[in-house]
Amino acid sequence: MMKRKVIQLAGKTLVVSLPSKWARQQNITKGQEVEVTCDINGLHITPDSRPQWKKHTLDVRPHDDATIKSALSVLHKAGADEIEVFYHPEQQKTIHERVRTNLMGFEVVQQSPQRMLIQNVTGDADQSFDALMRRVFLVTLELATGVEHALHTQTSAAEFLSLEETNNKLTNYCHRLLIKKQAEHSIFTYTILWLQEKIADDYKTIIHLMENKQSSHSAQKSATHLTSALRAYYEAVYSPDLSTISRARKHIESIDISVKDDITAAFCSVKQHLLDGIGSLTALALSQAPA
Repeated sequence: MMKRKVIQLAGKTLVVSLPSKWARQQNITKGQEVEVTCDINGLHITPDSRPQWKKHTLDVRPHDDATIKSALSVLHKAGADEIEVFYHPEQQKTIHERVRTNLMGFEVVQQSPQRMLIQNVTGDADQSFDALMRRVFLVTLELATGVEHALHTQTSAAEFLSLEETNNKLTNYCHRLLIKKQAEHSIFTYTILWLQEKIADDYKTIIHLMENKQSSHSAQKSATHLTSALRAYYEAVYSPDLSTISRARKHIESIDISVKDDITAAFCSVKQHLLDGIGSLTALALSQAPA
């Protein structure tokens, strides 16, 4: 409880100052709006519920393509709504490609020979998060199933590379929503999504390793077992009681991968990422359990 002195301005307007500590905590600055509600018991002041528009400036001229891609993705995940980019003409294609493949909801809205303005043009709908997260898992399953089929039929899996791009775009956007929403226990959900991205990366590696190469029986067997394990993991994510999670963990642990080549080594990475996901899923389930 604290007392504030009322000041009168222009003869009629009464003004009271906001506590500086509270204003700092809520990032209240000059010119910003706050929401004021009145009732019989008093006056209530809360920060404007509308999210602030976050602007960032990025000079990519000294950097290589990998750094440019990473920087744009990180700013998108971190909640930027507008990114002003300064670049050399030869870097333009890299920036456009990254926006198209990874920055969901963003478009280039202004461009000159050395400057580009990238903005959030769709807004961030919190209610879409659950559907987006489920889509991440379904895309990963589709990718795994496609690779499994290609290994068994000794055909190319290149057509499924677009699913890995879709996975990246969806996980990036889900991470953005989690960071902006700052939901309780979001660190576990963030990690689960990050591991799905890593699993998709593993399958991308496998697709490239399959080019012009006969698949071994060990690789085919590993693909089948891990597709089944991914389904068990998906079921555990959406029925997150400890018994379901335990069954999924035992299923994954039971898979014996005989490392014969680079492809089977990559499948070992898939298995480890699934086990790491089970760990995060267990932590999430326990954190949400009644005390």
